[in-house]
Amino acid sequence: MRNFLLTLTFFCFVSGLFAQKIVKDHYTISGGLLGAMNIDKFRMDGDNLTEIEYQAKAGWSAGAWVNLPMGKVFSVDVQPMYNLYVYRSNVTTNILESGTIGYLSIPVLLKIHMGSKFALTVGPQFDFTASVDDQSGNASSATTDDFASASTAVSAGLEIMPHDRITIFGRYVYGLTDMDERTLTPDDGAEYYNQNVQVGVKLKLFGKHIDADSDGDGISDPTDACPTVFGFERYAGCP
Repeated sequence: MRNFLLTLTFFCFVSGLFAQKIVKDHYTISGGLLGAMNIDKFRMDGDNLTEIEYQAKAGWSAGAWVNLPMGKVFSVDVQPMYNLYVYRSNVTTNILESGTIGYLSIPVLLKIHMGSKFALTVGPQFDFTASVDDQSGNASSATTDDFASASTAVSAGLEIMPHDRITIFGRYVYGLTDMDERTLTPDDGAEYYNQNVQVGVKLKLFGKHIDADSDGDGISDPTDACPTVFGFERYAGCP
C-alpha cells in the first residue's frame, strides 16, 4: 500500500508539472476613449470651373477604440467616433460656403509597433453623414440630401507610447468619395473630397501586458531566477 501511495503521489506531481501552462510575452485586448482636433477642408478636383477653394478649419472628434493584438508587432485598432468638420470657402456657388458636417466614422487601422515607444497606423475609414448645418445664410441651404450618405477614406499616422495609459496620435485622412450628390444643370464639374489632419489623445481603460512564463511554473520570467526550468516560488522559481 505504501508503494502504491508513493507511486500515486509521484504521478500526480509529474502530471502537475506537465499541466502548467507556458505563457509567451504578449498584450491582451485593450480599449478606451479618444478625443482629437481636426484641421479639415474639402479637397477640390474635377473641372472646378468656378475655381472653388476651401480654407483649413478646426473641428473635433470624440469616440472609443478597441485594439486586437496579432503578435508583438501587429495589431488592429477599430475606432468608432463622431467627427465634426468645419468648412469655409471663397465663393458662394458651391455645395457649402460656410457650415459644419457631422460624420459617424469607423477607422479600421493596422498598427505596426516600432518597439514600445512608437507605432505606425494605416488603413481605411468609413464615414456616414449624420448632420449638416449650413451657416452661410444663402436662400437655398445645404441639407444632408446634398451629400453622399456614405463615403470612404484612407489614413496613415503615428502613435507615441502606444501601450501606455495615455497615447498621443496623429494621422492624415484622404477622402476617396465625391461628397457632392446634387443634380446641377449645368454641372459646374467640381468634385468635393474630404481631407483632414487629426491630432488627439487616447485613454486606455482596460488591457494589460502579460510577462512571459517560459517554464510554466506560474512565476513570470522577469522575477524567475530559473526561467527555463520548472521551479517553486519559495526558491525564486528554481527547482
